Amino acid sequence: MTRRRTLTLAALLMAASVISVAVLTLPQLRHSDSPTTPPSPTPATSPSGSPAPAPAPTPTPSATTGPPPGSVHTADAYRAHYGGSYAGWDALIKAGRKLPKAGAECRSAWQQARRDPALDWDKAGYLCLNRLVGKGFKPQGISGTGAVQGYRIGDRPAARRNIVMVSSYSVAAQPKLRFPNSPGRTEATRLTVIDLDRSRYNTVELVKPSGDDSLVALGSHGSGLAWVGQYLYSSSRTALWMYNADDLMEIDGHFVLPAVARWSVAGQGGLSSLGLDRAKRRTSLISITYSETGTAWTHTFPLDASGQLRQSKRRAVDELSLTSSFGPGPSPIYSTASSVVPGTNYQGIGAIGRHRIANSSSLMLDSRRHGDNVVILRKGAMLARFSMPKENLESLYIDLRRRRYVTITEHGEQFLFWLPVDHLLERSKR
Repeated sequence: MTRRRTLTLAALLMAASVISVAVLTLPQLRHSDSPTTPPSPTPATSPSGSPAPAPAPTPTPSATTGPPPGSVHTADAYRAHYGGSYAGWDALIKAGRKLPKAGAECRSAWQQARRDPALDWDKAGYLCLNRLVGKGFKPQGISGTGAVQGYRIGDRPAARRNIVMVSSYSVAAQPKLRFPNSPGRTEATRLTVIDLDRSRYNTVELVKPSGDDSLVALGSHGSGLAWVGQYLYSSSRTALWMYNADDLMEIDGHFVLPAVARWSVAGQGGLSSLGLDRAKRRTSLISITYSETGTAWTHTFPLDASGQLRQSKRRAVDELSLTSSFGPGPSPIYSTASSVVPGTNYQGIGAIGRHRIANSSSLMLDSRRHGDNVVILRKGAMLARFSMPKENLESLYIDLRRRRYVTITEHGEQFLFWLPVDHLLERSKR
């Protein structure tokens, strides 16, 4: 073979090799930035007990919607099954409604509500929730952007937004939902998302995966709610759910947020309500138990920088344990600190600095009932308590940016109201 022929053949072989490599790598490059669910350290199962489907490759999200790469999120098969699309929180609010003005009945109920005279109620603000949560829904949990870290809505840090989120449940039939509940068997659970600066609101259905690609109603009481950053948590007494904030979807004109993980709860008390503790430059998920006559407990669970629960070598003496029932995530997880809280019927918990603030819908102390009260705690001791509007006080949220105590009631006019948290702390010293 001549030298010229040898060089020509070598060039042809090299060209064929380059084309082959390009054909093999282009599909890989096309999906290299697609968000996928990180593998679970334990076998994941669906809520029905069957193996959870392997996460399908997801199209690269746009600059404003879709879960970021590497975050725990819902497999694309679920969204694709319904022809749904990702929707950002601004899109949700824009598609919502204008906040209604307080009617005469609402204003009268607020003015007549029994409130502690030790507090300056001219410093308070309020909304009536009835028309916002929907007929048949009862408010339970509350959180907001004022305590969120490491997450952006649009081009701004979420903490700069003044968005409040309320979780509600309904045992009555709610046929207008995209994923309705089954009365007598499951509860409908949804969020009412309120932008207080823009005076708009909208609702989001909380759902869970079922089978390979279907979604169904969450079926939870939704008694607790906490928005950490990339992730949100909701709770009932015996279960904890986690969501990816960027999994917000629009399906057939309805906004839905699917759960990406669930843990079963066992041990001292339960997860009646949730809150955040951002003291000492660390973020923890905190809870308080509802007990009518027994002992109430608070529990602390560590979170990593992304807002996901993490395991710790430290375990509380009177621990609460979380065992994964579906989705990726560490399991089991144990509370790292637990303590008894004086009083009963606690429905909400929050923390600011060295203080913890708790709501009781029917506080019992010294064998006496004191009704709806907010309690100021420090090192487990009760510094003070204040009477709140008598409408079954539920969860609370500490807006760290605006230094507000924000809370809700379940019955009557279903108030959402707030007070300066420094006002509560200052009055608790008297």
